Amino acid sequence: MRAAVARRKAPGIPDADAEIAAAVWAAIGRGVTDQRVLFNRAQDAAVAARRYERRHRRRPPGIFHEQLDPADRAVDAADAALTIRRLLSELPAPSSDVINWADHKVGVGSGVRLSSREKMAGARWAARARVVLGAPDDVA
Repeated sequence: MRAAVARRKAPGIPDADAEIAAAVWAAIGRGVTDQRVLFNRAQDAAVAARRYERRHRRRPPGIFHEQLDPADRAVDAADAALTIRRLLSELPAPSSDVINWADHKVGVGSGVRLSSREKMAGARWAARARVVLGAPDDVA
């Protein structure tokens, strides 16, 4: 039972089998004898192990910022300004819904959930911007 749960609920997690066994034996120690309850405890332990491993793998490593050359920063700023000027000249001015969506995306928003109208307006505007800028879909 433990091996099947480990294969199905936590594939590739190295210590999942040990955590499942510990959870099952702890339940047995508390007097649980029903097979369904023991199976549920095993599944819960496997899912917890999988989530723990994924949570720790998702964290990015520490980032060390190199001191950027002032000339590189000036070139990047000029390129960004040119891109924005081109984007705003070829696309209509964004509506307030698009501005709310963009603020939410960059974390400036007030924490209020966006309405579906705002989400759709922002997604459409971003799609048009990708076409104008010639950006691939997976980047922008």
